[in-house]
Amino acid sequence: MEKARVLIVEDQAITAKSIEAMIVDHEMEVIAICKSGEEALQVAGRNIPDVVIMDIKLQGKMTGIQTADAIQEIQATPIIYLSDYTDKATVRKAKGTHPANYLAKPFTESDLLRAIEIAIANAIDLKSKAGNDDEFTFLKTEKVYSKFSYNDIIYVEADRAYCKIYTTYDQHALSMSMAAVANQLSASRFMKIHRSYIVNIRKVSEFSGNEITVSGHKLPVSDQHRTEVMTRLKIRR
Repeated sequence: MEKARVLIVEDQAITAKSIEAMIVDHEMEVIAICKSGEEALQVAGRNIPDVVIMDIKLQGKMTGIQTADAIQEIQATPIIYLSDYTDKATVRKAKGTHPANYLAKPFTESDLLRAIEIAIANAIDLKSKAGNDDEFTFLKTEKVYSKFSYNDIIYVEADRAYCKIYTTYDQHALSMSMAAVANQLSASRFMKIHRSYIVNIRKVSEFSGNEITVSGHKLPVSDQHRTEVMTRLKIRR
């Protein structure tokens, strides 16, 4: 079994080293210790962690809450906040990023380890459910994560840095990149046909080489993705 991989984002060196010691002593791997949100984003983009231990007050321009939000745009990663601040305004902002836990400083080793264990267990459970073709996913619409059934999703369209999702009933603007959305969708149910489009395979009714019809919507198929599309649709030349 692989070790759980933890990213520590904490600008106080003594606290960061203390957390690292707790984690290593319990057979988990610390992939990095970052003092700023900007540094944490670079690390998370290269080497996605299983869980992030995030201080709310950091060096640099980004707060821990802003950093957590940005990391979750890369991939839905459990965030455990650490903070000296327990006021309602700070906690409310933190809750907006749907953290796995929020620990007030000072915290005990058992509190931290329990929070990590629960966060990873819940993340595994969510991934398992997302892999079920009859299940659902949560995608970020504006400031909240909304539930979308796989059966209702027709296609996703890139809209500059963000996306639009078209369902059987309506459409929504997503506050997520195309790459982040793709990571949330079941690979067995969805495929990329163009740099700007991801479609639900079960909704495809026609394919003409450079165009595909999905629930009545005609969408372009790029040269780069044509072979993969044909393979997924079991079309022979």
